[in-house]
Amino acid sequence: MNSARLRQYGIPGLILLAVLAPLVLAAIVYLQPRWFAFGHTNHGRLVRPPVTIKGTELPRVYAKGALPADYFHGRWTLVYVGGPDCDADCRAALYATRQARLAAGEDMRRVQRLYVVRGHAKPSRRLRRAHPHLTVVEATGPAGEAFARQFTHVRAAGGIYIVDPNSLLMMTYPPGADPSGLLKDLRHLLNANPA
Repeated sequence: MNSARLRQYGIPGLILLAVLAPLVLAAIVYLQPRWFAFGHTNHGRLVRPPVTIKGTELPRVYAKGALPADYFHGRWTLVYVGGPDCDADCRAALYATRQARLAAGEDMRRVQRLYVVRGHAKPSRRLRRAHPHLTVVEATGPAGEAFARQFTHVRAAGGIYIVDPNSLLMMTYPPGADPSGLLKDLRHLLNANPA
C-alpha cells in the first residue's frame, strides 16, 4: 500500500518540485542579486550610473595657464581631491596613484593624475619632486567648488576617483585604500579598453 501511494503522489510531487525549484531560485536571484554576487572582481566602488565630469579651466599650480576644459577626454585620470596641506592621507593617495600609473607599463601614457586642491594651494618643492607628472590645480571660488563637488558628492574628499576617457567618473576608492587593488582595477580597465 505504501509503495502504491508513493508512486501515486511521490513521483508527480518530485516532478513538480523539479519544475518549480529553478523558478523559485531564479526569482530569488532576481529579487536579491547581492546574495549571489560571486563574480565581484573590482576593488573600488563602481559609480552607478557614472557621473559626467564637466571640465572647468582651473588655475594650475606648477604650470602656466589653466586646466583645459577637455582635460579628461582621451585618457584615464586618477583624481585626488584634498585640502591645501597635503597630509599623510594625501601623500599616501598620491603615492598610490603614482605607483598605479607607473605599473601600467606601456599603457602609462594613457593614464594621467590630477590633484584638485580645495582652496589656495601651498606649492611644495618636495611634492613637485616626488610627483613630476602630477597636475595640481586650485579649486577656488564658485567654479572651483562646483568642480570639486562633482567628485565629493559621490564620495567625500580624501578618496581616489577614476575618470574614464569619456569624462565619466566611474569608480572611487576610500581614503587608505589598498594601492594593489587600485593597480589591479586600472590594469583591468586598460586591458578591457584598448587604445
